[in-house]
Parts: sequence; C-alpha cells; structure tokens
Amino acid sequence: MVLVYEECGTLVDYYVPLFFIQLESFQPQDFCKRMNLCDKVAALVEEARQDSCAVCHKTVSDILIKLQDPDTQLDIVELLLKGCKSFKNHEKKCKKLVFEYGPLILVNANDFLVKNDVCKLLRACPDEKTVPTQLGKADS
Repeated sequence: MVLVYEECGTLVDYYVPLFFIQLESFQPQDFCKRMNLCDKVAALVEEARQDSCAVCHKTVSDILIKLQDPDTQLDIVELLLKGCKSFKNHEKKCKKLVFEYGPLILVNANDFLVKNDVCKLLRACPDEKTVPTQLGKADS
C-alpha cells in the first residue's frame, strides 16, 4: 500500500506542474480554431449581445415603472433610513439628509433613465454608428 502511495505522489509531482504549464499557455482562440468553433462562437456572442440589449431595455423599463410606484419609493427611502443605522455617530444627520434629498434623488434617477440610453452607456447595446438602421430607407 505504501508503494502505491509513493508512486501516486511521484506521478502527481511530475504531472501537476506540466498540467499548469499547459494551462498557462492555453489560448481560447487557438482552441476555437482547432475545434472549428470560431464562426459558431462569433454568432453566439452576437446573439448574446443582442439578447443583452433587449434584456437591458426591458429592465430599464421595469425600473421606470417601479420608480413611479409610491410603495417602491417608500421602500427605497426605508432602505436608505435603515442604512443610516450604520453611521453610529451621524445617524440623525443621515436620516435628515435622506428625508431632504431622497425624493429629489428618486426624481433625478427617473429623469436620468428617461433622458439617457443607459443600456448603450453600459455597452449592453451596440452603438448606433455600428448598427445599420432602417431610417435612411424610410426617408428615401
């Protein structure tokens, strides 16, 4: 039994460093080329990007709807007030700031989401310059 244990240790000592050397030199693009996956991976990446754009816009839309809900606004203010407890010596000042600026922050957050394409800013959606649009065709 001791012989098997020693032999196992020797094999591990020999092969584990070789494994990590191979792992360090591993290049995903080479693997994709060898396995003939490059076109498939590129298509999957583009599909995921388009899906992330749609998901992002849906999420922003849901957030805008939630920000209009008075119950959600109250929940946000309550969470901020609860967070004030972590400022032991400044809890009262923190609460005063929440009551003073909380509603303003909610309005500004809503305005920001309406006026800005957050999904493009987060790069969840492609820039319009790189995406062909149908607008030019409609005008002609």
